[in-house]
Amino acid sequence: MDIKNYINIDLFCNVVDNYGDIGVCFRLARELTNKHETIVNLYVNDLETFHKICKEIDPTLKNQVLYKNLIVHKWIDNDPTYTPSDVVIEAFGCNIHEEYINKLTPKNIWINLEYLSAESWTADFHKQRSLQKNNLRKYFFLPGFTDKTGGLNYEENFINITAQEAREFILEKFKINDDFKTAFISLVFCYENEKLVPLLQSIRNQHKKVIFLLPDSISTTFLEENGLLYKISNFHKSIWIKFNMLDQEEFNYILKGVDFNIVRGEDTITQAIMTGKPFIWQIYKQDENAHVDKLKAFLSIYTQNTDDEDLKEIIFDAFLEFNECTEKKQIINLQFENYMIEYAKLYELSSKFRDSLIANNSLANNLLNFIKEK
Repeated sequence: MDIKNYINIDLFCNVVDNYGDIGVCFRLARELTNKHETIVNLYVNDLETFHKICKEIDPTLKNQVLYKNLIVHKWIDNDPTYTPSDVVIEAFGCNIHEEYINKLTPKNIWINLEYLSAESWTADFHKQRSLQKNNLRKYFFLPGFTDKTGGLNYEENFINITAQEAREFILEKFKINDDFKTAFISLVFCYENEKLVPLLQSIRNQHKKVIFLLPDSISTTFLEENGLLYKISNFHKSIWIKFNMLDQEEFNYILKGVDFNIVRGEDTITQAIMTGKPFIWQIYKQDENAHVDKLKAFLSIYTQNTDDEDLKEIIFDAFLEFNECTEKKQIINLQFENYMIEYAKLYELSSKFRDSLIANNSLANNLLNFIKEK
């Protein structure tokens, strides 16, 4: 296809919370350029954080070609050189500067890419147009878990990585000795959480040998500062491995290769779900406990492929306990013990959930189809 006929996309990313925002945008930009006739200009306000998940990024450069058809720009306000592309996407309502907006015309497709949510209202707002001055076209595009939304932000390359390939990557990357080659492996990548040790203890109780992988993150710092790593390392026949943040493509292999993911944030939970393996999610806390409704909405969709009411209750109990929003008064360990005991059933359910989401198509595919329609 002639490059003159490529669709040009500007994707704006405001890095707010560690790796989450840039993780989502980088993955989406890469998938768009890998699969489709597109050129993506990725505008990022924090290249230092971007560098942590993509070592090819030079934080000192204003513009740089990262991959084929993917150009990264340092996003600054009032850039007189900015010329809008065919499509302008504001990730998570990051609000581009007025000077940028003034350069848009009705020919531009302007999209507000919202946060991921499982709540039912997302289907009503998805693809809706928002009235703007000068007859500009701005649309809401909402990722989600049903075919009434934009789908999940994953890459086909990630789906094609086999669990065995990913596990071998982990064993080689961290030089796992022969005694632990068949150990149960869990990634720990969440926020500060006092429920971590009971959960990790429950994982340990169900397996003879366990490896806990701890990337440089809030949860690892929390465990270290509270002396809890020592407590974890003294679980019988378990080891913990702390490591610096990896490139996003390497981190994909970690998520795919472990047996159980303890994760946070939109990008990481999406990839954990798309492994088809059991997981637990610490959702970002919001004012007035708005996150509780979001979590319950997600759990309702996640558990819809099972008629086992006891299993549903166990899943709800574990997730709500881990997110400190349960109303039940019972021993914490029991919630997590029950959850890990049902690992085989969780694996089957998670695999079905992953397959149903693949059927809904990826965010990149759905987004591009929408752009072509408009």
